[in-house]
Amino acid sequence: MLMDEQFVTVDYKSNGTDYKYNIQLEALTSNSGKGDVWYFICPFTLQQFRKLHLIQGRFMHHSAFKSGMNATQTETKSWRKVSRVYGGYFALEKYYNQLHAKHFKTHYKGKPTKRYLKLMQKISQAEKIPLEDIERLMILGTDNNSIFEL
Repeated sequence: MLMDEQFVTVDYKSNGTDYKYNIQLEALTSNSGKGDVWYFICPFTLQQFRKLHLIQGRFMHHSAFKSGMNATQTETKSWRKVSRVYGGYFALEKYYNQLHAKHFKTHYKGKPTKRYLKLMQKISQAEKIPLEDIERLMILGTDNNSIFEL
């Protein structure tokens, strides 16, 4: 199904180093049969991807970067348990910042927006967590399983 092979030349400067190299492109027929879908060929994995990321000064897919993990993957299992139960409390400041962002719309045509309702639900859930539970969590730490029996 390979229709066309081409490349894009990237020329940029990152952290004081000049880079100039070609990234191969590949066009495949879309599943609807109406046109093509273009893919990058990652220079490191030689696989097709829709997105390449600038990691350590080079464009590559995140799977090529061995320690490329998301934030949740780097947390301990016990902290992930805590985050499931008390995560809303720790994200409360982020929720308020979103609520008071410059162009955040709370209502449209007199009705509250879905985004606003979801945000308010998260805030109300986070505010229901008693402060004593958070204090107990900080004192006991995440190694003690008794914090999950609250």
